[in-house]
Amino acid sequence: MFKKYFPFVFIIATLFVIFLTNFSTSNFLTGWDNLQTELNTGLNLKRAIFSVWQEYQGLGVLAGNAHSADIVRQIFTFLASSILPINLIRQLSVFILLSIGTIGAYFMARKVIFEKVSTLWSKIFSLLTALFYLLNLSTVQTFYAPFEPFMFHFAFLPWLILTTINFLKENSLKNLFFFILINILAISQAQVPTVFFVYLLVLLTIFLVFNFKKRSITSLKTSFKVLVIALIINSFWILPFIYFLFTNSNVALSAKINEMATGTVIAQNKAFGNIEDVILLKGFWFNNVDPNLNGNFSYMLTPFRDHLANPAILGIGFVFFAVILIGFISSLKQRKPIELIFALLFIGSITMLSINTPPFLYIDNLLRKISILNEVLRFPFTKFSIIASLSYAVFFGLGIKQLLKLLSTLFSKRYLLALPITSVILLFIFVLPIFKGNLFYEKEKINIPSEYFKVFDYFNKQDKNQRIANFPQPTFWGWSYYSFGYGGSGFLWYGIKQPILDRAFDVWNKNNENYYWEASHALYSKDPKSFENVLNKYQIGFIMVDKNIIYPPSPISLFTSELKDLLVKLPSVKKDSSFGNIDIYKVSLKDNPKSFVFANSSLKSINTYNWNNHDLAYKSLG
Repeated sequence: MFKKYFPFVFIIATLFVIFLTNFSTSNFLTGWDNLQTELNTGLNLKRAIFSVWQEYQGLGVLAGNAHSADIVRQIFTFLASSILPINLIRQLSVFILLSIGTIGAYFMARKVIFEKVSTLWSKIFSLLTALFYLLNLSTVQTFYAPFEPFMFHFAFLPWLILTTINFLKENSLKNLFFFILINILAISQAQVPTVFFVYLLVLLTIFLVFNFKKRSITSLKTSFKVLVIALIINSFWILPFIYFLFTNSNVALSAKINEMATGTVIAQNKAFGNIEDVILLKGFWFNNVDPNLNGNFSYMLTPFRDHLANPAILGIGFVFFAVILIGFISSLKQRKPIELIFALLFIGSITMLSINTPPFLYIDNLLRKISILNEVLRFPFTKFSIIASLSYAVFFGLGIKQLLKLLSTLFSKRYLLALPITSVILLFIFVLPIFKGNLFYEKEKINIPSEYFKVFDYFNKQDKNQRIANFPQPTFWGWSYYSFGYGGSGFLWYGIKQPILDRAFDVWNKNNENYYWEASHALYSKDPKSFENVLNKYQIGFIMVDKNIIYPPSPISLFTSELKDLLVKLPSVKKDSSFGNIDIYKVSLKDNPKSFVFANSSLKSINTYNWNNHDLAYKSLG
């Protein structure tokens, strides 16, 4: 019995050890670019369903990201919230995704890569493939600062490939059912739409190989059918996203955040576009600096940077790639269709990652001449490293197979198991910090103070059609740091139904950013009248001042005490509640809009107003 199921048992045992060494019953898994929807599961599920217009994001935005694609995960979160404490929901979902991807790699390898190998060795090679997919630096970086679309991509990519190949091999109802099922479960990978387009490239690669081999109308029809089904399943988010691209894509490109970040981000990715880092699957995360829990700036991936500083550990990574190359070369010689698919994915992903290595950098430079592609390809590592790790894993298994074939001519069969056993040990050693509690960045595992849940309760009792201006906002960057350890894109709106004028939403609506320039100008000028004009112009019903927010680069720019002094001078603003370090003020607006709408019988005509920090027209005419 054990002999029959030992690979599966070993995979589950490995995942269980990772779970035990990284799971926390007392903390949230939060921070970075997160989707903290468990803070109000019903509210966020509704937002996913009615997602084309995101009213809660500042002044409201069109769906520039595929918000509705997150609905599969949110259904799980909604159901889990009825039986689990909310701080455990995200942790549990992350471990489930890690497990689904690892097990998927095993079954994909068993069914389409090693299906013609003897049963025992098929299990061994498939086990090695799955373990490599789990225990590599790409997976480390995917889960270290977990963001749901990338984790879903990791989890379902092996299953998507497996079900696609099965359906192309045999156009049966059973295979069609599993293809549709997996595509539905994988929908949440598309919350970042470019990840879905990467999946489409995988599908097109599979179609190319199958149709080149068979060269039949039936094969072409089946491939077309697969593509149409995948697009139909995802059409509910694709159509609104296409509308956004044709009507508002320039908004994202011209946002101050993106204008300032794009060049730097591309340079950071190019720094890891050399062949050495691509071989090891190291990305820009390894040089990312962030304020640690003590408030000092340090490398996010310090545990892994220290681990890889050992030349012996680095040597293991290069030995792995040598094995991968052996598997890659042997597959080219044998010209098997399935292996050729992964060979193309291997070459394609290396091309997209090696953006600082000739001749690949010339391809990258060519693509970046198209402005929209330059924006889309800002982070090639997050888009292509998971495909790379899966193709590396496949060729690692094939490489071990080829090495065993060679060794079988030199040694007795009873010694051959030494190679796969040694490989497993080295895989564990290579990413050892995972088993020491470092699957997640330490700042991700924190407690959200209880005062925030009191704030959520407070706003749940208020009119949902009132905007909230949150302060301090010391910078235009859509990123916040908190004294209790949180650092990331923000979490308040996942627990609050009212719109919040936060910088995280500036890239989708230029008016959100313009509010920031006007509010900042009024605040830093210490001009009460201008500040009150901003409140009325943008129909802000509440001001929330959070003294937990810190800004290590420039603490003086928080301007918290100055804001308090300014608000005292405004009769229309009254302090309504305090929860720990959070003060909430109510604003009596000059106009009384209903559901953010009001009309005036006669409006004066003025010149175009756009991108400014002081609206003279509103000051003069209202």
